[in-house]
Amino acid sequence: MKYAYVLPIALLAGACDDGAADPSEALDGAVTTDAAALTDAGCPEGMVPHPVADAAPPAGDAAPPAADAQAPADAGAVACDIPLRLRFEPLQHDATLSRATSIAFIPSMPGHFFVTDRDGGFAYMQLEGERARVLQQTAVPDVWVNGAAGLLGVAVDPLFANNRYFYLAVSVSNERNVIRRYTLEDTAEATLASEVSILEAFGPRAPRWHNIASIGFEDDDVMWALIGEKGLFEPAQDAADVLGKLVRFVPSRVPGEGGYVPAPGNPDLGEGSNPAVYATGLRSPWRGIHHEGKWYFGDVGFNDFEEVNVVSEPGQNFGWPLAEGPCQEACDGLTDPWFFYGRSNSHPFVAEDLDAVPTSERSVFVGWIYQPVAEDPYQGRWNDVMTFGDTIVGFIRARNIHGDGPDWAVGHLPWITGWAQAPDGYVYVTAMGTWPPADEGEAEQPSHILRAVLAD
Repeated sequence: MKYAYVLPIALLAGACDDGAADPSEALDGAVTTDAAALTDAGCPEGMVPHPVADAAPPAGDAAPPAADAQAPADAGAVACDIPLRLRFEPLQHDATLSRATSIAFIPSMPGHFFVTDRDGGFAYMQLEGERARVLQQTAVPDVWVNGAAGLLGVAVDPLFANNRYFYLAVSVSNERNVIRRYTLEDTAEATLASEVSILEAFGPRAPRWHNIASIGFEDDDVMWALIGEKGLFEPAQDAADVLGKLVRFVPSRVPGEGGYVPAPGNPDLGEGSNPAVYATGLRSPWRGIHHEGKWYFGDVGFNDFEEVNVVSEPGQNFGWPLAEGPCQEACDGLTDPWFFYGRSNSHPFVAEDLDAVPTSERSVFVGWIYQPVAEDPYQGRWNDVMTFGDTIVGFIRARNIHGDGPDWAVGHLPWITGWAQAPDGYVYVTAMGTWPPADEGEAEQPSHILRAVLAD
């Protein structure tokens, strides 16, 4: 039920004129839904406003307006949407997953997908109703596992139907991370034997943190990767280094040969710069997504703020380690976060989630932006909406990707690690069962594969 109500945008702004808190200016720069403010703005309680001009339904969206809807007259109008609310249904599966980290579906093979495990395992699986069955499972033998290091990401080649290639983001030591290409063969042994190295990120004397986790493809043959700065700070501002960067490149597709060439459209960041670098100043971009020419990602903070950033053009610098959160001084050439939040347990993101884990630790992520399909199990509520949250605290929230409208609580799932959309239209996630690892003598809980469904 999209666009059930349309209101003049002045009403939304007017809700702040009487001294009430501006819903676009919440604690720590985050934007939260204030139910009273929305009601004052004219939206029924529990519905979410945003500018109509910035939130037109995607082409081909066949969902009709409600009978009592008013047609948007101009750009000065606000639509009130029924917000996305999610719950997560575990699938039964026979994979051995101790620390599931990512999931990716194969578009040319409906219901077939890969899932990875931090400890080195990965499985090729198939959905079968309410369960998922392993078709092939093995482990990468040289994965270096320590805290947030291990086998962290998976991506499927857009030409998989022809070449059967998929890619893994792997920590092989405390200093070294690699993206590897594999060919899905008939046996696990043959699949492992097909390994070639595509890209390497190296940080001398680096700690275990801030590795390669999110990898994917644009709409063509260009691959991207969000790479942490390995806890070394300075490389994030060094354009010659891939650490602390968003990189774009075209991976080799020659059988048995690795490597890459820089992608067309990358910026020239000066003499000696790495031509694969697209954006700089990243710290620990744990999870992100590419959508319609932009990248949305969460960047885990150091002491103060968790950031959600948007890469919208080549050459942007997101400031680390010169700034954490919004830049305060010497800000020329730096891009501030889209929004950010701090680490207080009284923050609205935590306070609005009754299941939130009380802790000072934080690990922000960007989850999914829905790709509309004809038979949409989310009834249009996820269109143009980005989910984000905190892996440790467990809250999940959403925000319209157009403009600066309010965000709202979507659901709760602790230790969520990966998001992917299947050809059936549903979004599936992975989540660690036990983290941190159980104490000696305590039983470890297996990781989960879950289907996201509407909660109302």
